[in-house]
Amino acid sequence: MFSKRMAIQALHKWHAAQVFVDLYFHSVLPENLHLILAVPESFFDAEDFGLENTKERLVPLLQVGGEDLVLFDDPDTGKLILISVNGPEVRSSFFSWQQFLADFILTLLEIGMEESNVISIGELIEAHGLEEIIAFWQHSRVLPPRDWQFVRQQFVRSLSC
Repeated sequence: MFSKRMAIQALHKWHAAQVFVDLYFHSVLPENLHLILAVPESFFDAEDFGLENTKERLVPLLQVGGEDLVLFDDPDTGKLILISVNGPEVRSSFFSWQQFLADFILTLLEIGMEESNVISIGELIEAHGLEEIIAFWQHSRVLPPRDWQFVRQQFVRSLSC
């Protein structure tokens, strides 16, 4: 079983911005961030959350977007893993917090959020290379969906910070 305290410790370990920790203590956040990120309440103190052979090691950190995606810290592999809990299937994995943030920002752009709002959110969550991420989006968004997913994954993985 995992606790919120463990999740907060993992957020600190990954050097997440304070706003992510604030999710655990406040119901409303700046830039309406609480509407697209949440504490994955159903995972805490649950005996079984459906992720069979990984449930003993994955620490749930954030519910991302709707209720479908949850970001986990995998201390065994040193990765962040974004899992669809309806599957469950791994959607993405990240070697750094900044890779997760870049992917998150690209998702916001992909769903049609105004760039000015994305910039405000990017600054709030302390995303590095925000201009580079937006430039990548502007340049590559015309690709067919299959190519877009591949190029997006390559771009996110190329980020080292």
